[in-house]
Amino acid sequence: MPAELIELACNATIEAIHKPSFDYAGKILEGWAAEQIRTLPEAESALQRRREKSSQAFKEKQLARGAQTNRFHNFEERETNYDELFPGDIVNVDHRAPV
Repeated sequence: MPAELIELACNATIEAIHKPSFDYAGKILEGWAAEQIRTLPEAESALQRRREKSSQAFKEKQLARGAQTNRFHNFEERETNYDELFPGDIVNVDHRAPV
């Protein structure tokens, strides 16, 4: 395997998982060997196809989730009227010690 392909696999590993991993880079290289990819342009094309496939899968997953795109707002808003719970003007009470 040419050194430029190994370097590309290492760079793709860092890009994908944000840390060095010989196992991850090895899997990339094994995949390229299985697909008989032997040149830098072929490897770059394979990486681009993989990115597009991953991006499309992510978009499909987001669409499948439907309206629930923001997981932090998946609760029913309360309709409590705090003015009824706490009668009187407690908002404007001065809690400072008298001077």
